[in-house]
Amino acid sequence: MFYSHIRKNRRLDLAYRYKVTTLVFLGTILGQLGIDLYTPSMPIMRIAFHTTSSYIQMSLTTYLFGYGALQILFGYTADRFGRRPTLLIGYAGFFVATLLILNTHNIVYFLLFRLLQGGSGAAFQVMIRAAIRDLFSGIELTKVSGYYSTAWALIPILAPALGGYIQHYFGWHMHFEVLLVICTLFFIITWLLLPETKPRSATTEADRFLSILYQYCKNLDLISFAIIAALNNLILFAYVTIAPFLLQDSFAISPIKFGWLVLSVTLFYMAGSLITGRFAEKLGSRKLIITTISLIILILLIMLILNTINNHVLYFILIPIAIMFFASGAFYPAIAGKAYTAIKNNAGIAVALYGTIYMATTAIGVGLTALLPHITILAFTYFALCLSILIILILFILRTKL
Repeated sequence: MFYSHIRKNRRLDLAYRYKVTTLVFLGTILGQLGIDLYTPSMPIMRIAFHTTSSYIQMSLTTYLFGYGALQILFGYTADRFGRRPTLLIGYAGFFVATLLILNTHNIVYFLLFRLLQGGSGAAFQVMIRAAIRDLFSGIELTKVSGYYSTAWALIPILAPALGGYIQHYFGWHMHFEVLLVICTLFFIITWLLLPETKPRSATTEADRFLSILYQYCKNLDLISFAIIAALNNLILFAYVTIAPFLLQDSFAISPIKFGWLVLSVTLFYMAGSLITGRFAEKLGSRKLIITTISLIILILLIMLILNTINNHVLYFILIPIAIMFFASGAFYPAIAGKAYTAIKNNAGIAVALYGTIYMATTAIGVGLTALLPHITILAFTYFALCLSILIILILFILRTKL
C-alpha cells in the first residue's frame, strides 16, 4: 500500500515529499561523514601507517574517485531496479568496506578499501539527486536543492569537531567504528520506511541505458554546469585536504581545536546555502551566480596579498576562508538547479552522469592538491584562483543559459 501510493500519485503533498526525500538524504549524511569525520586524525594516521602526508591525503582522493566513478552504475540500477534497492545495496557495500578498513594497517589496502567505501557511497549521491528530481520541479526544485545543501553543509561543519574529540579520547579507529554503527542504523531505517519513488517509465528507459547516456553526454548544459559545480566543490575540498596538516603542523593546533575551527569556518557555507534556498526567487539565479563567484575571486586575491605579507597569522587564513565558504554555499545550489533543469527525464541516468563528472573532477583535483606544499596557504590560494578563473570563463561561454 505504502509503496504503491507514491507510484500512483505523482502530485503528492509537499510535506510528504519532503519526508521521503529526507529518508533518502540519510545516505548522503553517511557518505559525507566518510569524508569529514576522520580529517582531524590525518596527521596521526600518517604516523600509524608509517607513511607520508601525501598518501594519507590520497585516501580522500580514492574515496572521492569511487564516489564519482560508480554513480553511472548506480544510475542504471536506480532506473532498472528502483531507488530503494539501489540505496540498500550502497549501505551494504559501505558496511563491508568500513569493516575491511578497521582490519588493515597497510596504507595500500587502506587506500583500496577507501575506494570501495566511496564507490558504495556513490549510491547515496545518485539517490538523493534522483529523489529530488522525481518529486520536485521548477523553482521548487531549486529551493529544495538549497534546503538540502544547507542540511548537507551541517555534516562537514559538525563532523570534524566530533572527529577531534574522537581522536583525542579514542584514536583514529573509532571514526570508522562510528561509521559502521551509523551505516547499520540507516540501513534498517531505509529497509523499514523508505517508499519507492521511481517513475513507471524508468524501467523501460533503463533498457536504452547506453543510448540515453550517450544523449546526455551530448547535453552541453548538463555537462557544463556539472563541471562548474565540481570546480567550485574542488576549491573547498582542496582546503579540506591541506587544512589538517597546515593547521596542526604549522600552527601547532590540537585535533580538538582543529575540529572547532573547521566548524566555525564551515558554518558560513550553511549560511550561504540558506540564502539560495530562501531568496532564489527574489535574487534570480543569474545574479546570484555572478555575484558569488566574483566574491570568491575577490576574497582569494585578498588572502593572497595578506599571506604574502605575513603567512604566520592564523586569521589571515580563517577569515577569508570563512567568506569564501559563504559564497560557495550560495553558489552551489544555484548551479545545481541549472544542471537539474537540463534533465527532462531519465533522472537516474542523468543525475548519475552529473555525479560522476562532479565527483571524478573533484577527486582528480584533490589528488593534485595532495602534491601541493602545505607549509603555507599560498599554494592553495594560487590553485583556487586558477579554478575560479576557469569557472568565470565557462560561465562566460554559457552566459545565455544563466
